Amino acid sequence: MLDVLYSKMRKEFLELPENATCRAKLPGCLNVYKQELTVHHTKGRGVYYLDKSTWIPLCMSCHMWVETHPKEAREMNLSQTKSV
Repeated sequence: MLDVLYSKMRKEFLELPENATCRAKLPGCLNVYKQELTVHHTKGRGVYYLDKSTWIPLCMSCHMWVETHPKEAREMNLSQTKSV
């Protein structure tokens, strides 16, 4: 049930003009229009799964970088300490 709600919320979130491009714009960024963007949960999914205040739009390239470089991502304000 949560996944159905998340899918709807994610779609609406990525349709907002301010979320139309990748927020990170890291080297290698695909900086593509919203069809290719994903939602990054800056505090992790856990209790923040449906909390849009913790979401940012990222291209897949930047999202993969953020997930594999957590310390650097926190320093760049692209992630926050994950909650359980």
